[in-house]
Amino acid sequence: MTQDIKEQLLAEDIIKIFHYATGMLDRNKETLNALNVFPVPDGDTGTNMHLTMRSAMEELKAVDPLSISKVCNTLSMGALMGARGNSGVILSQIIRGITRSLRSRDRINTSDFARALQEGSQAAYKAVMRPTEGTILTVIKEAAKEAQVQARHNKDFVPFMEKVLAQAQETLDKTPEMLPVLKQAGVVDAGGAGLVYMFEGFLLAMQGVEETFEEEKPKTEETTTFAQGFLVDSTAIEFGYCTEMIILGENLNEDQLLDELTPLGDSLIVVGDDKVLKVHLHTNNPGLALEIALSKGSLSNIKIDNMREQHRHIVFEGEFNEEETVSAPSQIDFYQDEAKPVAVVSVAAGEGLIEIFQSLGVDEVVAGGQTMNPSTEDLLKAVNKANAPKVIILPNNKNIVMAAQQVQEVSEKEIFVVPTTSIPQGFSSLLLYNPEMDDYALMAEAMAEAARNVKTGLITYAVRDTEIEEHIIKEGDYLALLDGDIETYGKDLTAILEKLTASMVDDESEIITIYYGSEVKQEEAEELLNLLEEKYPDHSVELYNGGQPVYYYIISVE
Repeated sequence: MTQDIKEQLLAEDIIKIFHYATGMLDRNKETLNALNVFPVPDGDTGTNMHLTMRSAMEELKAVDPLSISKVCNTLSMGALMGARGNSGVILSQIIRGITRSLRSRDRINTSDFARALQEGSQAAYKAVMRPTEGTILTVIKEAAKEAQVQARHNKDFVPFMEKVLAQAQETLDKTPEMLPVLKQAGVVDAGGAGLVYMFEGFLLAMQGVEETFEEEKPKTEETTTFAQGFLVDSTAIEFGYCTEMIILGENLNEDQLLDELTPLGDSLIVVGDDKVLKVHLHTNNPGLALEIALSKGSLSNIKIDNMREQHRHIVFEGEFNEEETVSAPSQIDFYQDEAKPVAVVSVAAGEGLIEIFQSLGVDEVVAGGQTMNPSTEDLLKAVNKANAPKVIILPNNKNIVMAAQQVQEVSEKEIFVVPTTSIPQGFSSLLLYNPEMDDYALMAEAMAEAARNVKTGLITYAVRDTEIEEHIIKEGDYLALLDGDIETYGKDLTAILEKLTASMVDDESEIITIYYGSEVKQEEAEELLNLLEEKYPDHSVELYNGGQPVYYYIISVE
């Protein structure tokens, strides 16, 4: 036994409790990974949360001398840069809120820690555009509430943390009642479970229990996505005015301005310091946004664009010409030795898919996707490498979108995230990419809308027996997903592909594109191509060797 923590935390204690929390995530990451809703090879919540915290702990090794301020700032930035997947991003925001609350203290008591958990909860909710209860968000919220109650009665950290942990566990156990999809799958929320393991680590450290955590080398090829449903795509331009400005003043408060502008729209970005804040917002009331900003200081570089009118101009008057924008290799050659006005960073796995992205004008491809969620730092490195002052990021996976959005916080370049959630969406969005375009925000919006018009089908395999939504699926079955939902399954791969394609094709579709994976032979793929060409003579059917892992076939219909 080491000495337990009684009534105050010092800098070394903060390091200790987060070291134990990280160790508990590492020890239990495979348990967390197994808590995926669908039986596809996509459970990586444990790995993503662990790698996020491991990144933060690695940064702490360089902190000397120790102070609570330095430890908190380092933890926050380390978690932000190391965040992987939606679960990692949300965890990084919880850490950000906690450390922001604690960093000004010389010594931390239970009341301070309770307030920090509350700020962690608020930061996590703020990070998610449409918060979903029954997730890690609910677990941190209820734990923070209990912490406030316990801080009034317990000055000793051990009984305080015991009660907070008990509340977190109780809330986690209730998550299947809050989210029907969890109840159907017979699991609790994976992110919430990860937070409970972290709280267990906190308690062990506070009790003075001697623990040796042996870090395993992360096996990135085993990591995949957990269906959390935090992000929902819009199907139209809901907020019509792209409003930008710079605020100049004294003692400007970034968080306060975020709170005041958030109800006015979406795509809100506020960056800067206490003297200069740069604001970007999509809203239907730009006048009110300007009024709020003006109350903080003087305004400059005001820019308001009517995105609905500009979008109509693009779509119907042909400002984006597909024949011109597809010819990306000539654009790449033109800018080869000089800075481009805007560059594109994309995420992909598979030699064939990477080559296609490069042919469509992508400057930097980050290795990753369904089985390898790149961190915010991985994406930032690619952004920095791109020879352009403005960069568009295509995540191409729903579990990478939030990490991409965090690049906007830490990059000195102007970043536009087109929230593509599949490889076909990434390809389709690039048809509207034009580095000569004057309004890159407008172009990114148009790219996002093009992506939303693509249907994506995926064929993978079931990693375990399961019953969900009246589906009785056996381990090893081929499993077809249509836009993220189970469409069909069985033992015959050809039959599965036929059924999936039939459910995607309609009277308005014209093009069927198939990308076959690393485990599919060319002859097998060509047989399927011939079959689909015969079945859909009025459609253009195209076949490419994607070389992707995890998915036997990726299918797009446009």
